[in-house]
Amino acid sequence: MSDFRPPSPGVDLKMFFEEPQPFDLVMLLTGAGGVLYLRDGPIATPQRWGEITQAFEDNFFAYAFWFN
Repeated sequence: MSDFRPPSPGVDLKMFFEEPQPFDLVMLLTGAGGVLYLRDGPIATPQRWGEITQAFEDNFFAYAFWFN
């Protein structure tokens, strides 16, 4: 069985939000639905993620849910 993912992939969030495709949560969570968004590039570090969540008072997902 071949591996469908490129080496060291990251999710291109800009493409995910700006060029959406038909969305299926189950396919996204199992991996097949996210293949279109895998790209090589900079990966967010735990330190950077901490800075992002701190800007939203450590409640990033609540803000993301509310505004989407």
